[in-house]
Amino acid sequence: MPVLLDLHRSSLRASITDLVAEARARGRGGVGPLPGAVARLRAHLGQRVHVAYRREAEHRYGSAFAAEMAVELRRDVDGVAVRLHGRVDGVRRAGGLVWLDEVKSVSLPGADLRRAEASEFALHLFQLRLYGLALLDAGHPASALRLRLMLVSLADGARRECAVALDVDGTMRRLSGVVRTLVAGARRRRQRHTMRRESADAVVFPFAQPRVHQDAFMAAVRRGLGEARPVLAMAPTGLGKTIGALVPALGDALSRGLPVEFLTAKRTQRTHVARAFERIRQASGERGRQWLAVTLRAKADMCPAAHLVCHADVCPYLEGFASRREPAAVVATWAKRGGHLDAAEIYRVGVARRLCPFELALDVAAIAELVIADFNYRYSELLAHVPEPGQAVVVVDEAHNLAERAREQLSPRLLLADIKRALARVRARAETAPSRYAAQLGLGWPGSPSMAQRGQGSLRVLLEDLVTWAEAGARESAAVVGGQLPDLARRCAAALFELAWQARRRGTARRPDVVHDVLRAVVRVAEVAAVATPQLEPHVYGERDSDRAVGMICLDPAGWLRARHRALRRVIAMSATLFPLLHHCRRLGLDALAPVCIETPSSFPRAHRQIVIVPGIDTRYRRRAEHHRRIGDLICSAAAVRPGKYVAFFPSFAFLNGALAHLRRFSGEVLHQAALAPLAERERLLATFRDHRGAALLVAVTGGALAEGLDFPGEDLVGAFIVGPALPPVDSERERISAYFQRRSGDGFAQAYLHPGMQRVVQAAGRVIRTSRDRGIIVLIGQRFARAPYATCLPRRSERIEDGAPCDQRRRARRPSVGTSVADRTKA
Repeated sequence: MPVLLDLHRSSLRASITDLVAEARARGRGGVGPLPGAVARLRAHLGQRVHVAYRREAEHRYGSAFAAEMAVELRRDVDGVAVRLHGRVDGVRRAGGLVWLDEVKSVSLPGADLRRAEASEFALHLFQLRLYGLALLDAGHPASALRLRLMLVSLADGARRECAVALDVDGTMRRLSGVVRTLVAGARRRRQRHTMRRESADAVVFPFAQPRVHQDAFMAAVRRGLGEARPVLAMAPTGLGKTIGALVPALGDALSRGLPVEFLTAKRTQRTHVARAFERIRQASGERGRQWLAVTLRAKADMCPAAHLVCHADVCPYLEGFASRREPAAVVATWAKRGGHLDAAEIYRVGVARRLCPFELALDVAAIAELVIADFNYRYSELLAHVPEPGQAVVVVDEAHNLAERAREQLSPRLLLADIKRALARVRARAETAPSRYAAQLGLGWPGSPSMAQRGQGSLRVLLEDLVTWAEAGARESAAVVGGQLPDLARRCAAALFELAWQARRRGTARRPDVVHDVLRAVVRVAEVAAVATPQLEPHVYGERDSDRAVGMICLDPAGWLRARHRALRRVIAMSATLFPLLHHCRRLGLDALAPVCIETPSSFPRAHRQIVIVPGIDTRYRRRAEHHRRIGDLICSAAAVRPGKYVAFFPSFAFLNGALAHLRRFSGEVLHQAALAPLAERERLLATFRDHRGAALLVAVTGGALAEGLDFPGEDLVGAFIVGPALPPVDSERERISAYFQRRSGDGFAQAYLHPGMQRVVQAAGRVIRTSRDRGIIVLIGQRFARAPYATCLPRRSERIEDGAPCDQRRRARRPSVGTSVADRTKA
């Protein structure tokens, strides 16, 4: 059971194992950020060691031996009534003596184990001595107790037996230190909790008055939070969603002594959240001074050692966490200062003080009133047990991305080309430098802990077996699961364990490469395949041999998101592109949770925006080539009415390239997005467009990085042309999703193609009007925009707010106007 500390009653209850775990420094508890199957393998190997010990002891000592003997320790420690319980691995009575054995499996090979200092096993010694104190309290004289720590190497089975002195005074000092640390931490948390509750009513809206419709948005959020119901909010750009959600969320969370977690899909959005927090904090006066916010980054971005093997024996930045004093002092300084703490500052301080920046960031997040992070902070492991309910108020920004992110997480796959590349690398290295390669990878060498014991030979044999399995799966998807997969996953987990074990043994580590990636992917595929549900099926990805992959496909992630949202209780999901709202309500798993739904109109003057549909052009795949010239003429003539900067979005690069030649008569600079362009090239393209003086046309793909990342207010962007619905391409993956929903709800096309495609259209259209002063035109080119079902997926133009209505009672409103003369509409 966990450590239960009651400050009011001054009591502490825990298992001895859990208490010792509290004394363990982070980074010493494992061999790195490995998949769950690897952790389970490590536990399995440890269990095998304990079973072997027990059988040997029972055979050798007979009835004089007792395994897993229950003990209890009660002591008053610095005024705290401590009650600990546990089970001793082995107890033997002989000749008036009582022998206590504590058995531990370790990763060190025999030679290193024999040379290791006793201090390396201090926590094991502490645990054994607590068992000794328990037997002392049970009436056994200290002179009759014999303590023995038995260390067994997982590498080669070598054993080291250490006779351990009871050391009552030293053990009590160590126990007192652990208890004092726990009590001090609990008091700090209680003080933080009290501070939050007492300062909750200081949270104020930081501006003189809310924007149009922003007050209704905040009222809906408050209603959902007050009733412990999720909130689903669609509000256009410019409403002020960030601060409109943060003010009520922060007030509600603080009143309950809880933090707010503000999650975004992109790093750039987190800057806006931090600014909003600082505005609220400054407006709240002295009572808000201690509020603390922190922006988190992924572990890979916060690892100065650059190898991601999180063990103090490997990483020098984790050594400082052993005592927990210096990190706690650093965090206490930040907590006293308050305000927003950026990941860059945490990284700088961590590197300067040789403290792990990622662990420092987690320590800050544990006490912060606001945690700003990626979706993964709450949604990274949907197959894991759901968190304890109601631990935070969670805001999900750009929530239209969450369901697809969840689906991708539950759809692991493995490229056949990657397996073959890994195998080729292993063969080449083994032939040219076998000893060096074995040392680098830690596999296939004599005495390696798991692979050799299983008689599987080398890493080469494992990869050859993976190729055979993957090729069979590519021929028939049913062959992906069952059969060989569980055994292959266990062998891959063993290989990953050895890689981390060897990294620790060498004191260095390599960045994950294609071999690591393949092993991890197999383990992940097996983990998802083990979940028995109709929403997860084996699948073969890719149409060509070069991109053929085998794995699992998640047809609908709503069930897992529903379980997570039910546990969270207070979650606010918001975006400007949640239309149709009912579709997203179901997709996010909120439909069964009685959500408060709000759909607000734009707060900008309607006269500043003209939306036109041009139905006379057929953009369907089989007819689009016939209309390339008409599309080019339309865009150029419409843009000539009001010279300025425009963007034209096409559903694919093939369509874009076909029409590009007909855009050359545009009266200004024409820039276009290239397929597979790296990030640096895309940023240069945007910078060129932004800095260009005069008319310019940026041609890009709907749904790509430019369609969502474009943010040019004012005259930097005066219009957008969107050519056809950006439906996803027809492939086996989409067809499986379509078939699933067709069987389930009769709307397979809408779920797999229509809604994702039209969401991209709405997202691209939202690039034009960014502030209340902006004026612009949005031209939707294609006959499908003017007819069902595509037209029903375009946001309504009604100025009516529907606050709190159930998602299945949303009313229809007027659609954008349909016209044939863009020039006339632009003039109007």
